[in-house]
Amino acid sequence: MAIARDIFGYRYEDSEPAFVDAGSTFWFHRPTNRLLTKVSVAAYMASFTPAMTMASKEAGTPSAAFLAEHTGIPIPAAPGGGGGQPPAYQAPTITPVTGLPITGDSGGTQTVDLDVDFHSANIPVGGKTATITYNIGAADVPLNVNLTAGMTPSQAMNAIDAAIDAVAELSTSKAGTTITVTPADTVVLSKLTLTIA
Repeated sequence: MAIARDIFGYRYEDSEPAFVDAGSTFWFHRPTNRLLTKVSVAAYMASFTPAMTMASKEAGTPSAAFLAEHTGIPIPAAPGGGGGQPPAYQAPTITPVTGLPITGDSGGTQTVDLDVDFHSANIPVGGKTATITYNIGAADVPLNVNLTAGMTPSQAMNAIDAAIDAVAELSTSKAGTTITVTPADTVVLSKLTLTIA
């Protein structure tokens, strides 16, 4: 018997699993008295590189004494946040790009910033689609980026950054919640928007 930390950072006493098997769909998360879907927990672990794994005593079937004590007792929903558990997903805050149009120069001094705040929440089950729309000529060009379930905010930002950087006429740099976009020499960037749905 020892005190351990689970994948979310919660402490638990490992004579009973932190994640109690509650059937084919759910884990009962003992540290928070909360039901979590097995799909969402698996997606969270898979979002790390390398993928996170549970300790040998972290998940499974609890003792008969535990089951006897909890039989028939409603499992309450714990309040969100705290303890290292990822907060519930909410729509990211996207700050509109300002200062357009700009014309790229040889020194790369003409830039605009795209700011996206995911509120420290991972992408939820079902995923999201980020649509980047840019214009460097006569027409708007959309880029769709698949944000898969369990992606961390950093991974989602990396995916959006990579999609923009893949455009030959644009280059990017990322720092935290900000992607700085630089058009190539003489290229006129007149539009840059992002939606996530």
